[in-house]
Amino acid sequence: MFFKIFCAATMAFGVFSVANPLDAKIPCNSSGVRSDCSKESAKKLGRKLVEQLWRDVKYQRVHAYSALLADNFKGLSESGHYSRHDQIVGFENATLIDFDIRRLTAERYGDSLVVSYNFVAESKGLTSGPNIDFWHKIDCKWTLVGHSYVPFLH
Repeated sequence: MFFKIFCAATMAFGVFSVANPLDAKIPCNSSGVRSDCSKESAKKLGRKLVEQLWRDVKYQRVHAYSALLADNFKGLSESGHYSRHDQIVGFENATLIDFDIRRLTAERYGDSLVVSYNFVAESKGLTSGPNIDFWHKIDCKWTLVGHSYVPFLH
């Protein structure tokens, strides 16, 4: 069932190719050494990627989080779809004081990783709620190709 959802989401986001592999992306390990990532659990890898993204947003490292987004990045929210540029502008205009990642699950399919989690933010301009991220690996570097979120109902 999860694979069917993943395939449908992949088609919806139009993720058939990703950014130039020469672009800066998260290396598979913290030292930047290119190694086989297959030994790292999907959940551990997913948490590392998601936390890196949100830390970069929190500390307003525009270049760092921009480098994580694939050139063909697509986003989806209750307001509709948005582009890579829209996402970067949204992050630039937000103030993330602190965040927590809860109930993270991850599934890996070869060079693709689907990560879902509850994002809890103390912020101005960002919404807490369930998120799903679609990551793709090229040459042992990961890029975010799709992101969707729904705000928590109060």
